[in-house]
Amino acid sequence: MRKMSGVLLAVAMMLPLGIWVAGPAGAAGGTVCSTTGGTVTWTPPLPVKAPGVKLHISAAGTFGKCTGPVASAHTVLTSPVGKTPSSCASTLKFSTGAEATGTLTVTWNKGAKSVIAVSIFKVKGKPTQALVTGTVKSGQFAGLKSSGTVQYTPKVGNCGTTPLKTATYTQVGSLKIG
Repeated sequence: MRKMSGVLLAVAMMLPLGIWVAGPAGAAGGTVCSTTGGTVTWTPPLPVKAPGVKLHISAAGTFGKCTGPVASAHTVLTSPVGKTPSSCASTLKFSTGAEATGTLTVTWNKGAKSVIAVSIFKVKGKPTQALVTGTVKSGQFAGLKSSGTVQYTPKVGNCGTTPLKTATYTQVGSLKIG
């Protein structure tokens, strides 16, 4: 869970925070989105110090300036409650492997939907970033891979002197689905 909170922290932002893929934007009807942003929420709030809590992460946001058959989208990310307690201190420690998993639901500007099973990874040396990768399980772009990195920004004092409840996130680079 502590892994989940750190990565999902970055990831939560990721969710709406933009999805990604490995492959050309036009491949099999994929897309590349150059802007992503939103808000991520930790429930209960992520405490500053150990022992931490098992938490649930959710995020809501948008994708914008997309190429191909879509122009923009609204996104919602949900994750299961973590299995390991997390705290702000634990989110700063790098580890390999997926920190969290979740489901990203994307509603595209023309009404179609995509449901993406995502995994969130920490970015070495960048504790406020998360790499989010996944596979579109259903809807538009089904079967295609996604990939993108998000940067999250907590409110002043969060994870310093007060628990982390929400943060905003933005995309680093482009979100790709293809």
